[in-house]
Amino acid sequence: MSTHHHPTATSARDPSLEADLKLLIDAVGEAGDLAMTFYGNAPRTQTKPDGTQVSEADFAVDALLKERLISGRDAYGWLSEESEDNRDRLGKSRVWVVDPIALF
Repeated sequence: MSTHHHPTATSARDPSLEADLKLLIDAVGEAGDLAMTFYGNAPRTQTKPDGTQVSEADFAVDALLKERLISGRDAYGWLSEESEDNRDRLGKSRVWVVDPIALF
């Protein structure tokens, strides 16, 4: 009788991905709290070159998420609808892709 080792879900997980998931959950919760501070307060908006509107809430949430998600992680890149693209992300091992939508 042969025995086969079947890794459990826990042992098969990548610890760095689990840490990223926790980081993401915490950052999104904080970003949601920040976005709610703009709710009902008519945040300032501007028109982007493509004709769509973007609010100060979008920029604030984007900045918070970027700071929380890539701070101290040199191997991580960032691509967001609300920030200027930095093609350095193409050489990174992981990239956060973010679209902070705030409808106010």
